[in-house]
Amino acid sequence: MRIYLADDTILHALRGTSIAVIVDAPDVRSLANASSSAAQAWVQANVQPYYPDVSIKYIAVGNEVEGDDRHKILLAMQNIKDALSAAGLGGHIKVSTSVKMNVVASSPLPSKGAFAEPSVMGPIVNIYSAMEKEGGPDVPVVISETGWPSADGRGASKDNAMVYNQNLISHVGKGTPKRPVALEAYMFAMFDENQKTGDPIEKHFGL
Repeated sequence: MRIYLADDTILHALRGTSIAVIVDAPDVRSLANASSSAAQAWVQANVQPYYPDVSIKYIAVGNEVEGDDRHKILLAMQNIKDALSAAGLGGHIKVSTSVKMNVVASSPLPSKGAFAEPSVMGPIVNIYSAMEKEGGPDVPVVISETGWPSADGRGASKDNAMVYNQNLISHVGKGTPKRPVALEAYMFAMFDENQKTGDPIEKHFGL
């Protein structure tokens, strides 16, 4: 599962379970500090007290960051990576970020926005081919977020959400024709978020 805030109650509840977790580190500005002290403090407060009792597999730095902060993402990720290494966790927990699909959908590369296809498996197949072309055929692909809304949008219903999630489980268990092995995937989201602001549809992705 993925949690968008390192909440002590949630992380404590996950102790001793087999649930793999992505933890978001949302404050890109402070994590990009040149001294890296904020990143070290974040890891000490939000990772070390729980790992390995909690199966933290990834740290996602920022979430679909836009504006001037997008230029700070790389430094923030590097600082978190260095902080994990300093804590002896560098080989166990990986660091990534989340970007909006319009970043690649409007780009002339790769393949002139080929990743804009709305299905789940199509973009993965395209990514496999693109990585192979660039000399990285064995790089694993992780689906860090996918789901379907149950209300407040076109095609949003409980029935459609159920079908989507069931089909997703079936697909990731088989992999793709090019790589017929199980895929690692994180479903969005575990619970509805009735207090979430913005587009009303964002409140209705909970399982």
